[in-house]
Amino acid sequence: MGSAVRRLLALLLFAAPLNAAAEGLLPGGVVDVKITPAALVLGKDARAQVTLSVTDPAGNAVDVEGLEILASAGRVEPVEHVATGRYTALYRPPRVGFPHIAWILAKARAPSGAVAGVALLPLMGQGTLRVDTKPDAQVTLRIGEDVFGPVTADRRGVARITVVAPPGSTIGTALSVDAAGNETTQTVDLAVPPFNRIALLPMGRLTAGGRAPLLLLAVSGDGTALPHGDFHVSADRASVAEIRKLADGVWRVELQGPEKVENGHVQVRAELEGHGQSVADRAIPVVAGPAAQVRVHLAPAHHRAVDVQPVTVTAHFQDAHGNPVSAQGAQLTPSLGTLDAPRFSGGGVVRARWTFCGPVRRHPGAQDTGGHAGGAGAGCAGPRARAARRRRTTPAPHPR
Repeated sequence: MGSAVRRLLALLLFAAPLNAAAEGLLPGGVVDVKITPAALVLGKDARAQVTLSVTDPAGNAVDVEGLEILASAGRVEPVEHVATGRYTALYRPPRVGFPHIAWILAKARAPSGAVAGVALLPLMGQGTLRVDTKPDAQVTLRIGEDVFGPVTADRRGVARITVVAPPGSTIGTALSVDAAGNETTQTVDLAVPPFNRIALLPMGRLTAGGRAPLLLLAVSGDGTALPHGDFHVSADRASVAEIRKLADGVWRVELQGPEKVENGHVQVRAELEGHGQSVADRAIPVVAGPAAQVRVHLAPAHHRAVDVQPVTVTAHFQDAHGNPVSAQGAQLTPSLGTLDAPRFSGGGVVRARWTFCGPVRRHPGAQDTGGHAGGAGAGCAGPRARAARRRRTTPAPHPR
């Protein structure tokens, strides 16, 4: 069995602890993620089929809402629902040629709670390498235990060999045999840049003032699960509450969110110590919490029973930290008078006009601005009240 095949098997076996880790984070069930084919050759294979099977804790297939598929490299096209608990989507690899790895995370809301699943997709590099040797020599190139060739060098002694290398391959050994049967070997640099060995995948949204988990995934230089690693994780407007290993190559990062939503996201960065090229950046959306308070403003702030202008009521719906929340469906109910239909202007703001057309109790002997005596009377602000008041105060014509 070639080294490339063994490395691929190790990468595919790595998917099992990934799914187990995701299931442990979101116990509402699991999303089994399968990718066909199991590896792609960059520059040759244009797509892969992603199949999701969703089950609840009892193992029953269930449909989900809010299904989202994230890829650490490349992109995933829109999801198609094909049967109960089954979804498919096409994955498109990135337009780069060097071998590396893509992590695919699927998460959704099932009837029993949040569910998630993760898979790893090796992206094989394909390229043509130049080997300088003697004219007309037969050249083979060995990468690990995989052999490519032989090819015949041209009259200038240049041999060009096409190879396919999995993530983690960096050098090869060229064997040249000339016309006289003489053998020479040389080391060939595959010219593969170090690939990013870590990825950050969010498992849930971050509520202002709350916590949210992320998966930190990491592999070794040969593409197998990283058993141990020193990470530095930072966030611009949040704090890292916990980093805990779940399995080889899988860590749980828990963020403590900021109290204010502000620009609507937190920028998180993870770095693998000692490997400057292994950096993962992820923007985590920050949303307001549930409605917890309402701030009401009146304009004008003071109102007399005989005033004719209505009062403008502005209500600001906020979470526990003062962030605006949606006010759709909110109801404003006065204990006196009437409110017209509320107007929702976004940002958790509701406005309405408040008119007073109910009984107003005055102190005995008091007079209103029209000189009318106090006591129990009717105070009413608004056009209808003004018309009624004009009718009461207009003198009756004297009969001729």
